[in-house]
Amino acid sequence: MKNRKVYGRKTEYSSKLTVLVCLGVAALLGIIIGVCFLLDEPEESTPSSETPQKQAAFYPQDYYPENLSDNEIAFMANGEIVLSSGQKSLPLYFEYPAVNNSIVVIELFNEKELLYKSSEIHPGSLIEHIQLEKAPAAGEYKLKLHIAAFSEDGGDVQGTADEYIRLTVTEKE
Repeated sequence: MKNRKVYGRKTEYSSKLTVLVCLGVAALLGIIIGVCFLLDEPEESTPSSETPQKQAAFYPQDYYPENLSDNEIAFMANGEIVLSSGQKSLPLYFEYPAVNNSIVVIELFNEKELLYKSSEIHPGSLIEHIQLEKAPAAGEYKLKLHIAAFSEDGGDVQGTADEYIRLTVTEKE
């Protein structure tokens, strides 16, 4: 053991120097985190009692352009509905704001079966529930909401649009 050679330099670290280095690193990290918080933009919060869909009904100017061309329509519909089995009232949310220039009729299909057909819907209208003839069985469905736009005098079809809605019907508890 006496013949063992030691390579390198033997150094001693001062405890004061170690503390100063740690404090410097901590201060640098604190500055970086502080700058990140200052540069981060706060998100707008929505009160929990309001949903963005309902807010659109009261403030359509926030969601729709002021003027639409004759070949455009603006609407809002929910993309997912959850329902208990046995219910015939479907919470379909369909907003047709006043910025539109045409009358629409909506139809709701499950594959090729027509579940619902509305009467004429005029600009500025809101539908929150529709009544089905029969309650859907438990399961998941991909429904097609077909929207047909007509001129204000009720003439020819000006155009159509399709929107898909996922319906989940749960078993009654």
